[in-house]
Amino acid sequence: LEKGLDGQIEKMPTAASPIKREASLTSNNPLGKVPCLITDDGQALFDSAVIVAYLDTLKSPVLTPADTKGRFASMTLESLADGFLDAGILLRYEGALRPGDKQWQDWTDGQMAKITGCQMYVVHLSCQEALDHVMDARGKGFPIYAETCPQYLFRSIDDLARTGLDGFEGANFVCSTPLRDKEQHEKLWRGIRFDDIAVVSTDHCPFCFKDQKILGKGNFAKIPNGMAGVEHRMDLLYKGVTEGNLSVERWVEIAATTPARLFGMYPKKGVIAPGSDADIVIYDPKAKQKLSARTHHMAVDYSAYEGEVIKGRCDLVMSRGRVVIEGKKYVGSKGDGKFISRGLSQRIA
Repeated sequence: LEKGLDGQIEKMPTAASPIKREASLTSNNPLGKVPCLITDDGQALFDSAVIVAYLDTLKSPVLTPADTKGRFASMTLESLADGFLDAGILLRYEGALRPGDKQWQDWTDGQMAKITGCQMYVVHLSCQEALDHVMDARGKGFPIYAETCPQYLFRSIDDLARTGLDGFEGANFVCSTPLRDKEQHEKLWRGIRFDDIAVVSTDHCPFCFKDQKILGKGNFAKIPNGMAGVEHRMDLLYKGVTEGNLSVERWVEIAATTPARLFGMYPKKGVIAPGSDADIVIYDPKAKQKLSARTHHMAVDYSAYEGEVIKGRCDLVMSRGRVVIEGKKYVGSKGDGKFISRGLSQRIA
């Protein structure tokens, strides 16, 4: 919700009851502050009547994680209380602590979207159990859209069990929501093909193994949740094209056109047309590349896809008509980027 409102917790009084603390959320929207409650673990909860009225004025997507953090925190504490502190043992079972059927939180029928008339955007969807709820709500006509990430299409709980790096390599694959069984891969690809999943993003979180992921050794609950992947999103999705999981047209749609429409940037972005920004990629479908931490440009010391050879690579990238990448080299200049003010979201089928 905080992302959807483009706001942040501004104030939290020190005096507090054991149950809740009053606070406010500052937003860039002219409506200003939105009353909310802060639970003892720092979660923001909003008065239902106020939030419904507020969202009704915005008519913009409400972002909700496809995971119930409070439930996970409770189950984590139970695991720690039982003495299971060794991350090397528990890494493989992180998914069991955060089961897929709980991804939908308590809004199984998409009530937020129904009541407010706003679109709901479910991030980091990782399994069929959660997708079933999205499909059911969409079937009822609710404007709900789901997103998944490359790690849920190409990595699995088997990676959490990796024993390299002194038995702790699996920490590199701890993310929110957690990785699932390999059997979920084809189910998610099917969801993408049939538009039950609208977007593939990355949730890029470049936590390094050294000094960051390693903090959880001895206590898995201290592992920073997240994986890096923004650099290779398009290439990994093109792997879906080469393997027959989606068409070239659908590849462009889930990675560019639909995000631009849902987040208020279309037709400035997301389409090649007169009046649109000339953001153009010349893609070589026959080129091969090996993914590795030694060659990628992300500020992280490992690659979740280390050593994988894939087909497809950007040959040239233009930003607003200017070449910024040619071959494997960045040829742009500092300051080339431009802030894009987003408009209203477009409701899509």
